Amino acid sequence: MFRNVSKSRRSKKVLDRPMLSLATKDREWQATTNDDTPFVDVANKHANFSKLGRNYNVEYALSVIEAKHYPEILDCDEDLYIYVDLVRKLCVYWYYEKKAREQLNGSAWDKYVYHAEQKYPSLAYSGTYDKADEFASKWWIEAFKHARNGGSKYELARQIITNPYLLFGNVYRHTIKQNIKAILMAETMFPDEMLIEKDAQYSYDKLLKVHRVVWSAWHDIKRTRKDASIVPKKRIIEIAERLRDDLQGDFDLVMPSIRVTKLMSETFGDDIDIQDDYGVLNKSTEYLNNRMKQSILHDDESRVTNHEDVEVVFSGWGKMKIQKPPLKQSLPIKVIGRSRTFSDTGVNPRSMNRWATDKKIFTRRVKQRGGTVLIDVSGSMSLTNQDIEQLVRLLPASTIAMYSGTCSGYDWDTSRPEHPKHDGYYMLTPDNYSGELHILAEKGRWVGDIPIHAGENIVDVPAIDWLSKQAHPRILVSDLQVSGIDFYRYKEEEVYRVTSNFGAEFNVEALKKIKQGGIIPIMDINTAIEWVEKS
Repeated sequence: MFRNVSKSRRSKKVLDRPMLSLATKDREWQATTNDDTPFVDVANKHANFSKLGRNYNVEYALSVIEAKHYPEILDCDEDLYIYVDLVRKLCVYWYYEKKAREQLNGSAWDKYVYHAEQKYPSLAYSGTYDKADEFASKWWIEAFKHARNGGSKYELARQIITNPYLLFGNVYRHTIKQNIKAILMAETMFPDEMLIEKDAQYSYDKLLKVHRVVWSAWHDIKRTRKDASIVPKKRIIEIAERLRDDLQGDFDLVMPSIRVTKLMSETFGDDIDIQDDYGVLNKSTEYLNNRMKQSILHDDESRVTNHEDVEVVFSGWGKMKIQKPPLKQSLPIKVIGRSRTFSDTGVNPRSMNRWATDKKIFTRRVKQRGGTVLIDVSGSMSLTNQDIEQLVRLLPASTIAMYSGTCSGYDWDTSRPEHPKHDGYYMLTPDNYSGELHILAEKGRWVGDIPIHAGENIVDVPAIDWLSKQAHPRILVSDLQVSGIDFYRYKEEEVYRVTSNFGAEFNVEALKKIKQGGIIPIMDINTAIEWVEKS
């Protein structure tokens, strides 16, 4: 098949090299080098070579293999033919890797010679050449534009397969997504970087999915035994059918930013906007609005309760109990604001309108307690007992409470089994208590010692509902990483298992409750301290 060519007949010009004509025993072949994609047109006896590789050897060899070994058209359904053609191209790569390279490179072809020095290196190194890398970077940008315009998945796969520098190049490079992000940023007047990042990742994943389909087909071809003379027709047809199933249709990119904008408008209306005189809560406002977007974008497909062999018995918020430990110590009055009190004695009369009624025309300002503070003490907040006590002593409110939950239930819950029933799991039900809200301070007195508490969320919305019924201003110190609780069991088991659920639906409900309840969210202890000090 491969005939040696004497040095006297070799030339630096690619078109003067007769390897293809000799191998096919046909001198009518035309060779060109005017494109970035190598191809072979057997019917018209035309081979094109790119300038992307280290030399033309690999492309010459691939052209000879395709011209000599894979001209046959297989019998198949009409709609399958284009996919069979793709698989036949993968068969060319298999022949080169499994059979031709060893003959072409010689006995020491891969044992003693570094791949960069081999005359016919593996296709795995195709994307390592500078020109090939530069070409691939530009091509993936065009591929993104093709997908965004509703282009064909098959067309994208065809271009990847027919160009070894794309198929075997590094598709997992960070620069591909960054280039897509740069395009999206340039097209937006006031870009939201978080949403642009999501759009870029989403687009990149869609392109990557097509490459993975092609790469999977290549791996199936590679499994053909080395001693086979050719890839069996049956395998070619089977792989072509899988490609047809996976690559049918056009791209339909629904950018996450569009979905977020629509759902935020439908669910929340306008953005939550919290103002204070000192601008301290601006960070919390920005954090809350970003949290809303992240909640909608949240992908929870990997949750155990989504598995086919799992039956979900209950999914929702945990049952919360309000605990009122004894209030043992007094707290200093903290100024939440100042109110005016009227008197009939004083220096500067400011309310002369009261002369005709109670003659209390003098006013003076007095300190007042007021409002309610709720503290999220779940694990993500990382609050120590000293931090919680600092908040109790610092935050200006007449009522202060904390909340958290657990998937294991509580010892004081009489309906909770005393011992594990199966694999360390309690046979809990939704009727068991999964969270507690402790009143830490009320009317100038507090508990003195922070009660023992759990470290999960589980009862965020029940706690927020409690806060929504308390006196204004209502302050929530929380990072808003909320979760519900799932009771589930595997189909072959009778015992319930329990897990936290951080799904988007729980985040969205909690955020709606915060907005509806007129609650001021403060994202961490440092922001709370800064707000109080400046207020």
